[in-house]
Amino acid sequence: ALPIFSLAPIDEAEAGIRAILRTHLSWVTGERRKAKFLFQQVRSEWLASIEAERAAENARFSAMIDRWREPLVETGWLRPVSKEVFVAQLLGPVQIMCRAWLGGRTQTDPSQHLQQMAQCAERALVSSRP
Repeated sequence: ALPIFSLAPIDEAEAGIRAILRTHLSWVTGERRKAKFLFQQVRSEWLASIEAERAAENARFSAMIDRWREPLVETGWLRPVSKEVFVAQLLGPVQIMCRAWLGGRTQTDPSQHLQQMAQCAERALVSSRP
């Protein structure tokens, strides 16, 4: 199963960003074979057979992000960008690094870059203090 966790106790923008990135990187590096399989099979036809399960997982992840993100946007702690832009800014760079590692284009464990990737995501997504 993919990592699903709760952001409910995290009410700070930076801490939530780091928790999401840390959890994602932990799963990819801890479940390297599964992650590599999923990253490589993303366009395979066999995925149609698990589409409902995948859609349900994605919906749970999206709802968790919304519950955590929306109050922080309302109070000015996070920038008011669309959810699509938020997720792309947050996970896009991490996904690129994970794909490079899983594909053998780099030997460096992507979790070693957590701090720098979190800082970049924070600069893009966290507002100046309200």
